[in-house]
Amino acid sequence: MALPWALVLLMLLPSAVMHAQGSEGPNAWQFLLERSDSAKNSGRYEEALTLLDSAMVRSHVAHDQHAVGEVLVRQAFLRQMLGQYDQALMLLYRALTIREATDDQRGLAEVENNIGSIHQNQKNYDKAREYYQRSLAIYDRLGMRREVGKCYNNFGALYEDMGRPAEAQTYHRHSLAIWEALRDTGWIGVSDMHLGTCQQLLGHLDSARYYLMASKEALGTRNGSYHLGLVNVLLGNNERMAGRPRSALRYCGEALRIAEGMNILPFEQRACECLYQAYDDLGEKGSALEMYKRDIQLRDSLFGQANVKEMTRIELAHAYAQKQLTDSLDRARTRLEEELRHQAALSREREGRNIAVFSGIGILALAFGLWRRLVYVRRSRARIQYERERSDQLLLNILPAAVAQELKDHGRAEARDFPRVTILFTDLKDFTAISERMTAQDLVAEIHACFQAFDTVMERYGIEKIKTIGDAYMAAGGLPDPERGTPLDVVHAALDMQALMRARKAGRDAQGLPAFEMRVGIHTGPVVAGIVGSKKFQYDVWGDTVNTASRMESAGDTGLVNISAATHALVKDAPDLVFTERGMVKVKGKGALGMYFVGRVTDGVRTA
Repeated sequence: MALPWALVLLMLLPSAVMHAQGSEGPNAWQFLLERSDSAKNSGRYEEALTLLDSAMVRSHVAHDQHAVGEVLVRQAFLRQMLGQYDQALMLLYRALTIREATDDQRGLAEVENNIGSIHQNQKNYDKAREYYQRSLAIYDRLGMRREVGKCYNNFGALYEDMGRPAEAQTYHRHSLAIWEALRDTGWIGVSDMHLGTCQQLLGHLDSARYYLMASKEALGTRNGSYHLGLVNVLLGNNERMAGRPRSALRYCGEALRIAEGMNILPFEQRACECLYQAYDDLGEKGSALEMYKRDIQLRDSLFGQANVKEMTRIELAHAYAQKQLTDSLDRARTRLEEELRHQAALSREREGRNIAVFSGIGILALAFGLWRRLVYVRRSRARIQYERERSDQLLLNILPAAVAQELKDHGRAEARDFPRVTILFTDLKDFTAISERMTAQDLVAEIHACFQAFDTVMERYGIEKIKTIGDAYMAAGGLPDPERGTPLDVVHAALDMQALMRARKAGRDAQGLPAFEMRVGIHTGPVVAGIVGSKKFQYDVWGDTVNTASRMESAGDTGLVNISAATHALVKDAPDLVFTERGMVKVKGKGALGMYFVGRVTDGVRTA
């Protein structure tokens, strides 16, 4: 009995996974996690993030949701250490969804604890306390003493930030009792550091210095560079408050060197603030001004309005995603089930008629039966062909044509490296503010109308739509067929998208309706692409090129298309385009990157 290709796909997905894992085994992601942890502990954070990207690919290929959750949490932790709070929060919400779905209570407590930490860093103290309480309740119920100790540390740090050191001390003494019982020197050092902070906030400078020196000694035994940097900042502030600014310079200078070496922006900001105050106390105004400028720049990067807006947008996107009960792939699965039922009905009908044919007696009855069977076979073939075409169309709605064909031909579709792919990211301006003026139905309808128009543009230029994330739209040119969706095609598509958004805004403004404007960013470089998931499978891409394209979007301007220097080098000779060089623009996590605004030329006038 012939089966539709969609059914063959579902049956063969496990074997595709086994092949993709190859000789590296089903737990190759665990080896990459261990290497990443080693790099992180040595302060090589960019290397650790690269290894985690590889672990994420292996986890998806293995269809291991537990592994995906583990990688997401580690990625979020590193992003948080580097001060990239918006990215960390987005990763943690993805991990939260996975662990809720698998009822992983321990993992759920870990994620909620980390989300609370991000809210604390952003001074959202009420939300931080809410997440910490949920995490502590789970760990306490599971009897996980070590994790309970960490939660007490977090509660203490929260009350420190809230300016309530007496309450903070209570939590830190609870945690210290746990670490001493467990004989964990490293965590004893962390609790001593916090107790020193509390004493300093209470004005007991000598007691504070005693605890901080004990902490530095304990942390030095476990190569704890991360916490050592923070202890040095605290010691520097202690020395400055005690009237010893020269000694403060030594401690805070050491903290700044550690922070710069590890590229940890929050510690770098605190060290610069300490150095500014120490230089000012010494009357060295030039050095004080230099440190003050660095302090302000880092504060803007970590706590500025743009960062707050992005955090709010991520919160809204998470809340909206939680309410969505179905998506297009759910509907696709329903259609597959319907097709299976059709095939079963056809099979029963065919078997019944076969019996009727062979049960006839006599030449005339046999001839009549054979004639009926011929008619039936023709109709069945037509029906099967129709079902096969439906299944093929369904696959093409889910996967790129080349990938779908590979699955049909070989029963597998392996992740592949692509040396040159052009990634496009969009983001709607003031999404949070505008969405608050619209009903949920109107908001969904408006986003659907915009994205539907974008889909048409992608099809016109041969560009592969990858996914939508809340109000963001992501597409890629040059995969899975490197000959389609060139960098120039992607730039033209982006300009068409901006033209559509301008026209739609003009129409809605005339009706007095809220309307969106948009930023677009583009970057070209190498990626890894393949199928992820075992049920709601999708085609996705990974790599630093994706992160850089996202940075091009966030560093762009409303209504314009911002491209990287790499993409500019590939499209600069197009006669119908004009470019505005922006020079080297500093972006979070990437340093300074070359960028260009691009537009079309119409009678010599820039139109974008």
